[in-house]
Amino acid sequence: MNQCCLNVVNVFVRMTAGIMCFVGLASFCVAQERAEASVAYQAVVAAEALPQGIPTGVIRIAAPAAWNGEQRIFIWLALIAGVILLVAVIILMVRHFEKKRTAALSVIASEIGLAFSATQDDNLLAGMQDFSLFNKGHSRKMRNVMKAEGETTTLAIFDYQYTTGGGQHQHCHSQTVISLESDSLNLPCFTLWPEGLLSKLGAMIGGQDIDFVEHPEFSKSFVLKGDDESAIRDFLDVEKLDFLAERKGAYMETGSNRFVYFRGKRRKPEQIRELMTAGYTAYALFGGRSSGGSVPDTFHA
Repeated sequence: MNQCCLNVVNVFVRMTAGIMCFVGLASFCVAQERAEASVAYQAVVAAEALPQGIPTGVIRIAAPAAWNGEQRIFIWLALIAGVILLVAVIILMVRHFEKKRTAALSVIASEIGLAFSATQDDNLLAGMQDFSLFNKGHSRKMRNVMKAEGETTTLAIFDYQYTTGGGQHQHCHSQTVISLESDSLNLPCFTLWPEGLLSKLGAMIGGQDIDFVEHPEFSKSFVLKGDDESAIRDFLDVEKLDFLAERKGAYMETGSNRFVYFRGKRRKPEQIRELMTAGYTAYALFGGRSSGGSVPDTFHA
């Protein structure tokens, strides 16, 4: 679900929870008042009917206990029913938004000349296993695959998600990834992601982070790691560093003839063209060539 959908669901959940709390509290108060009035009435009637010598306090104690038990059962049933209803509504909303997203992406793919599949491409996912992104967490899923295959180049854009943790600490990570593979690419292997506090602390205690003195803006924005630091430094010239520095929040991982790129969470359907342009700009900067041997300005399926 994209960020807009998540915001709608969060608002709906909070509103529903507030309504449920209010209704539950009101129901409890009404039930309590009725119970107390009924108990008082029954106690008076029972006391008048009792033979002398039998303590009336027995009925006054027993009757409230019975009513309190009924109240608890009623409240628990109401809460359980409310939770079930809330979960069902959230599931239906998620499915609705996902169907709308799939339909919109299908239209976008058709407009820009990409083949579209709503379901996972097993062969494509299997080919991604060399990248660390596709080995994180569990419950890994790929969907909404947009693809174009040329003689020497394969472009794919898809939604990808995986889950880390479990139980109350479970977290789902979702992003829209672009992948470009070409025989004309010859890339050093590296991983690039936004630098945060933990990354800075890691660098302070000896963790790898390849910095460029000549480009401080890039160095303070990203963590860069790779086995062959010399080859990475030779490859990332000023033009490439400028391109990456302008896209704060980007994640990139390279193999010998393929790279994957995404920026932030899942992209909205109207942002797919922007993602595609960024991906193919990187492809051209990294030395990618069309089947005719030239560097194209745009990608054609």
